[in-house]
Amino acid sequence: MNKQLTIVIPCKNEGRGVIEVLKLIRKQQLDCQVIVADSSDEEGSILLLKKYQANSIMPIRIITGGLPSVARNNGAKHIKTSYVLFLDADIYLKDSNIITKCLTTAIGGNYDLVTCKFRTLSGDYNWVFRLFTIIQKISSKFTPFAIGGFMLFKTETFRAVG
Repeated sequence: MNKQLTIVIPCKNEGRGVIEVLKLIRKQQLDCQVIVADSSDEEGSILLLKKYQANSIMPIRIITGGLPSVARNNGAKHIKTSYVLFLDADIYLKDSNIITKCLTTAIGGNYDLVTCKFRTLSGDYNWVFRLFTIIQKISSKFTPFAIGGFMLFKTETFRAVG
């Protein structure tokens, strides 16, 4: 199932955060490709990512990023799988099986977009995510809503939406 998934991580000067996210992805034992869409201008962050990439058994591709939406779209150009997960560099995946659960939900329910609750590694913006959860519950009665930090799309739908 996991060979159907590519994970795109947009980032800028977040080398340590990306590595923590990559470690959490690795713990989930996913057989997927990871694309890091990096727009870092800090040499230390760039070197850290390249060093981790060179020593990782997980396939990691580093490409040119941009602002988050641009980075996501740059990563999307390289997707060859049926599903893509856009995952921000500061998202902490507490559930060791969450990506597989979301992918199973998307495939089993024939959903175009799946999201979940999450928090940041630092805990800084967790109040924002609680607020978004309330907005999501209310708006889901009228229209789809997902926080940009964790969006699992059917690739075909993502491309159709543009």
